[in-house]
Amino acid sequence: LGNYDKSCGFICGKDEMKSWSPLETCQLLYTTKDVYGKLEPLLTPFTREDEINYVKFCLGNLYHELCHRYIHRPREKNIEKFRGTCKFFFFLIQNLHYLETGNFILKKADLKAAVSESDRRILEFASLPDDFDFDAVMSETFKWCQNAFKRLDLISRQS
Repeated sequence: LGNYDKSCGFICGKDEMKSWSPLETCQLLYTTKDVYGKLEPLLTPFTREDEINYVKFCLGNLYHELCHRYIHRPREKNIEKFRGTCKFFFFLIQNLHYLETGNFILKKADLKAAVSESDRRILEFASLPDDFDFDAVMSETFKWCQNAFKRLDLISRQS
């Protein structure tokens, strides 16, 4: 196909795109660069409520995954899988920041500079050293998730 450097691997037809969930439209719109034609007219329109529900859905799934693994998997497996889970925090914090400020930031370095110390710490967990303090990190992660739910409730009430 060519243009490999411009592809994220997502391929979809027009009809499928028009049927896409509006919960994902905001993320798709802001993280996709138009190369040939315009994407926006093909997307299902989204509302602020859709974006809030998208973040709630993603946060709930991530929190469930963390809790499930913490309870049902050996410590070594938790430690092994934690860094992979951290990439999802980027998207959550990116979208939370957008909901709170109206500014959708694409680059991790720029996002780190714009968010709270708590959010920044979570973003930095993806590059923890091998000997990180798992208990302290999990405690901070659970607290961050709980606080993120509260932030979303506040955003919902203000919308």
